[in-house]
Amino acid sequence: FQRVFNALAFLCGTLLGIFRFRETARHLIHCIALGSVIIGLALLLLISNSLILLLDDRDIYSFSSPDNSHTIAVSETSFLQNGNVTVYERVSPFFVYLKESKVTDDGYRPISNKDYSVVWNKNDVTVSFGNGTGQTESITVTFDG
Repeated sequence: FQRVFNALAFLCGTLLGIFRFRETARHLIHCIALGSVIIGLALLLLISNSLILLLDDRDIYSFSSPDNSHTIAVSETSFLQNGNVTVYERVSPFFVYLKESKVTDDGYRPISNKDYSVVWNKNDVTVSFGNGTGQTESITVTFDG
């Protein structure tokens, strides 16, 4: 989504720059200024998108209930010596609600390492996973209705 928003921002900035400079005198210096603004904006957005891609080390896994009435998304990240497992309830293809997050040791990624279990009940789901120290953490998500 970030790349889409950046592309829209670039397009809007470019159009605003063009409309602004169309109203001023058409001297060579104004054309150079407009070109510099557009190139600068493009480079800024390109660099920011590259940084986002390099720094976002997130894996997202999706699990559906046996009757397909509920879906959770589990995100795991690691940065330096810190790992994190976050559970979301997916309410539509575009929206999720944050339910809970737990820290793992030494950047451990339990879902990637297949050190997890997902147990579905009628109105909740429990995600259990190793925390990198040999112990197990659990997150339970209760569904409304």
